[in-house]
Amino acid sequence: MAGNPSSPASAEITPLGGNGAAATFTLVPSALTGWVEAAPAHLDPGAYTASILLPAGTSLDDVEVAPPCTEAIEPQGGWRSRAVTQADDLAVTVVKALDLESELPRPPAPSRSPLRR
Repeated sequence: MAGNPSSPASAEITPLGGNGAAATFTLVPSALTGWVEAAPAHLDPGAYTASILLPAGTSLDDVEVAPPCTEAIEPQGGWRSRAVTQADDLAVTVVKALDLESELPRPPAPSRSPLRR
């Protein structure tokens, strides 16, 4: 977003088909294009619409609604568009998505074999 900092933009998130906003935000742009963060908001599961009111002279390139989690939920090494998804990759991804990694058994300790010369 870029614009005049003295003319803030506003955003509203509303449940689809519902009355009343679930969250409203005031967004203060800077003179140069950059990310503008809004305050956190709790949204229940479901569909929502977002309405953004931009004052004259303000531009907006992207809108992103991000969950508070910071770890990607993906197979080890990331998604590869042409790779075949393996059952192990799918299992790891599902366990991460459900936040159940703490329920997995610990791997066995490596066995120590005597060194031979």
